[in-house]
Amino acid sequence: MNPILISVRCRLSFQFLLSLSLAIVGWESFAQTLQKGASVVKVKDARLRIEKIEYRAASWESKALHEVEQDTPNRGGLIHVYVKNITQKPVSLTYYQLNGKDESHWLLGRFVAWHRYMDRQLAPSQMTVLEVNAVSELFSEGKPIEVTLMDRTWTPAVRASSALETDKARISSIILTEDLRKILFHFRYVGEDDVDVLSAEVVGHSSDRVNWKKHAGKGSTHAIGELTLDKPLDPSALVILRVQLEQDGKQRYVYAHRRAHPDRFPIGLWTGTPDTFAMQRRVHIDTIVQGGSSNDSYYAKHIPRYGFRTIVPNGAGRNKAMMKDLGSKPGVICWMLQDEPDWVRLPSTMLFADESTKSINRTIPTMITLCRNVKFFEYASIPDIPCMDHYCVGAPTSSKWPHKYGTRLEETGYYTRDLKEASEPKPIWVWSQGIADWDERPKRYVPTPGELAAQLMLNLGRGAKGILWFNWSIKAADDYPDAVAAMAHWGRVMRCIRGDLLRADPIRLKTESPPKLDVATLASPEALFLFITNQDYEIDDQSYPFRKQRDVRISVELPSWITAKDVYSITPNGIEDLPFEVTKGKAIIRPGDIEVCQLVAVVPEGTSKQRHQQEYENARADETRKFD
Repeated sequence: MNPILISVRCRLSFQFLLSLSLAIVGWESFAQTLQKGASVVKVKDARLRIEKIEYRAASWESKALHEVEQDTPNRGGLIHVYVKNITQKPVSLTYYQLNGKDESHWLLGRFVAWHRYMDRQLAPSQMTVLEVNAVSELFSEGKPIEVTLMDRTWTPAVRASSALETDKARISSIILTEDLRKILFHFRYVGEDDVDVLSAEVVGHSSDRVNWKKHAGKGSTHAIGELTLDKPLDPSALVILRVQLEQDGKQRYVYAHRRAHPDRFPIGLWTGTPDTFAMQRRVHIDTIVQGGSSNDSYYAKHIPRYGFRTIVPNGAGRNKAMMKDLGSKPGVICWMLQDEPDWVRLPSTMLFADESTKSINRTIPTMITLCRNVKFFEYASIPDIPCMDHYCVGAPTSSKWPHKYGTRLEETGYYTRDLKEASEPKPIWVWSQGIADWDERPKRYVPTPGELAAQLMLNLGRGAKGILWFNWSIKAADDYPDAVAAMAHWGRVMRCIRGDLLRADPIRLKTESPPKLDVATLASPEALFLFITNQDYEIDDQSYPFRKQRDVRISVELPSWITAKDVYSITPNGIEDLPFEVTKGKAIIRPGDIEVCQLVAVVPEGTSKQRHQQEYENARADETRKFD
């Protein structure tokens, strides 16, 4: 999320600016909110105050990979206008203007893909957000913008002007616990200035003090904050998080928002049948895509038996009867609006699907699966849970293949990273390649265990907070039991750390490693994780043969709160201690030989290692459960 410096449209004197700000909102809050050299444009009888305009230019990986269809590139970005009711009466928002033109001009002219007010009815002192998903170069980096918001008097309630600028400071992740009372968030600054986070709050909600973990590295700052609200949030309520920071001796705010839903890390699957449920559950599948009726055996019999959670496809919000029927069923964790709408539907239709769904049931979050990274910025911020798929081995993809039998494995990591960039601060899920029976590769039509593991590791290392396997072909499971075993093996690993992954986020740290060895770093309050993937391989018609990297040495800068008491690998075969040393704030780790991938945990003194060991034993025990 990016601060926008609100510019003076007219050359007002400092004295006039001061008197204006005092008259409207009081000098103290005004000065903290607006940025250097800035002011609102004068509006008679202002009812609102624009607290911040955040902007993020659309971006995606275009050098290392190429989409098949990219003839309509997004040249705009996300504009989020945070606005507060400053009167003692309710305010009803109607429409907005950008640069003097009504919202209909921008929407009908396809300059804007979609827009929405997160809440239109504002009680006194309440805040909301106007989201504008702009795709035109008129809203690209550095372009001027004037925002005017109208209420039911059909006169301007507030007006502000600025220049669109992507901020180097951002709230990159907001995670909520099951009780909707505890919040964990990550703050990231990428730049050379001295930056310190001072405070944080959920706007409109009181809480205890923030517990901080802070790291200031060369060219980047990372902070993790945790706070507990005095009262739980209402399900689906708008959560606006505000972080106060000091940058080069000056204080300012950054904002981010999402809806209030409990966050869970699913290990899921698209399809299952009563004949396969037991086997799938034993390979750690706990989430299934399933519609139907509450009277179906899946809901009446199999959920109580296997404990499945459910992703319910709702026909882009059209199947209202099913939503009313299943909305109260335990284990329904999200409504799936549509699979891959970025091929066939405009983003505005998916916004309508999201709003239609919420008109029936707001307590269950919405989810969309996307597949084209050039379109992520247009779709990803619509649902509560953005998701993506990109399979690299013998499966249809949206990218151009360098080989007729598949593409580079690291592409799935690029897509995960791009989705996260377009979705922050929301959690993202990823469909990782499982055992579907595609036939593009003639000699082996499902991934080898190594190909499956590498794609999974790349997805996790880029910040996925849920993994859904695609898919489970009965024929493929029979033909390639090694692939089924790989799903079980890496299911064990995910069982060990999925709680950590919810609390972790990618962190920029200085690392040194051998060539063609990818090292992705994620940090939580309790641990640092290294997702290591060997990229020294060839694309082949039967498999991607990996060249083993021997006697690997990795140097990684440690976050300031990690003292490296224990360093160990979390493997399908259990927890394995690794030799390491710490010198000058760096950990030198020797994970041995790496053929495909390895997951390394670096933890300070505490209970993380024992917890991971216990989770591993629990996972192994589930592999032999009868599920009676």
